[in-house]
Amino acid sequence: MNVPVTTVDAFDDQPRLRGNPAGVCLPDTPLPDKAMQAIAAHMNLSETAFAVPRKDGDHDLRWFTPSCEVDLCGHATLATAAVLLNRGAKAIHSLAFHTRSGRLEARPLGEESFEIILPALTCQPADDDGQLAGALGATPTTVLVTDTHYVGLFDSPSEIARLKPDMKALAELDKSHVIVCAPGDGCDIESRFFAPALGIPEDPATGSSCSVIGPLWQRLHGQEKLVIHQLSDRGALLFCHTQGDHVLVAGHASLRETVNVKV
Repeated sequence: MNVPVTTVDAFDDQPRLRGNPAGVCLPDTPLPDKAMQAIAAHMNLSETAFAVPRKDGDHDLRWFTPSCEVDLCGHATLATAAVLLNRGAKAIHSLAFHTRSGRLEARPLGEESFEIILPALTCQPADDDGQLAGALGATPTTVLVTDTHYVGLFDSPSEIARLKPDMKALAELDKSHVIVCAPGDGCDIESRFFAPALGIPEDPATGSSCSVIGPLWQRLHGQEKLVIHQLSDRGALLFCHTQGDHVLVAGHASLRETVNVKV
């Protein structure tokens, strides 16, 4: 069986070929878990999304890295919305996805720009025993945690840029997601994201990180709207707006090629 998968650069800005490439697969009926994992491994992107239509007009949405399924992925959700709206759903004002992280929404904002609505996650101070600093190769000024994240706050973007983490040590931490961020130079925040335990050493653009950074910055600085520059090799711009229990994340998405994957 051949399964078409479209690659989309999510949260890219000019020039093209930036942001985070995601695979988007739109089967008419659910695929076996083993097949979805095999497709994601073949695509070898940070995430491949699988969106299956429901009778109520919504979609069931799942995300797979090359090595495992994940609970939440922002850039692949943005990419999925871009593909669905490009394939004849342009008159639709919003899309709804049912996921492991609850009901998510997406809507078009303009030419190749989209917004997704993600849950807000709350950080708590962490008593870091030095493992995070050791894995990062530098000591954050503040360390916070969610159920799945470490967040290391630094004073300057130059500190973020210079980090050369030990990926093996990061993968052995008790949290699978690591965000590092600092006040930005020409933007509000500069960040990086690592998840080697999930098969993603460094992610080029991470929409789900806004679920953590947005509420944190609002609490610390009273700022609801943020422009976040992700300091990956490809580079990415994310526009974040915290509203109560939700975070609105907007960005550009460029459709690239569609390939047929045999499973």
